[in-house]
Amino acid sequence: MIFYLASPKEAAEIAQIHKREIKEGFLSSLPLVFLKKLYTCVIKNDFCVLAKEGNEIIGFIAGTMDVAKLYSFFLKRYLHFSRPNI
Repeated sequence: MIFYLASPKEAAEIAQIHKREIKEGFLSSLPLVFLKKLYTCVIKNDFCVLAKEGNEIIGFIAGTMDVAKLYSFFLKRYLHFSRPNI
């Protein structure tokens, strides 16, 4: 088994593992596309360590030192809201 820092290209697989293995909680109720964006943000701004056996990712741990900062960056960078026409 090897451990290494995740790259953004692995965010989709991490999102799939999250959805499959973590059955409870708010994040698990969200669509895969959302989780992929969230993990891309975590990988780029904080940390996500993968565990791999052979060619298969078998687990991960992700974290941040400042959840508010991470969510603020995520909302600004990855979620785009259009202003209503008034």
